[in-house]
Amino acid sequence: MKHNTVVVDGKSVENLTAKQRKLLNLFLENLERTVNRGQILEKIWGGDSVNPKTVDVHLYNLRRKLHPYGYIIRSEGGGFWSLLSDRISDLSN
Repeated sequence: MKHNTVVVDGKSVENLTAKQRKLLNLFLENLERTVNRGQILEKIWGGDSVNPKTVDVHLYNLRRKLHPYGYIIRSEGGGFWSLLSDRISDLSN
């Protein structure tokens, strides 16, 4: 497996940056696959002060890379996000 790859439900998601790998792994470490802004800032940036838009940009770019693999990152409001299979969203319609 390449060093820039993360396996999600048996699918190898490739060509991720170091921060994208850390971010995706943060989702996967949680049973509900839900994270909040505080967790992201602590685990990815080590509590360093970063512009709040920095998190949004990293999530946006990770969303774009996950979409072809059948995954979405959905905003739950209040600074929470969930990693979901896009097939789940089809069931709710």
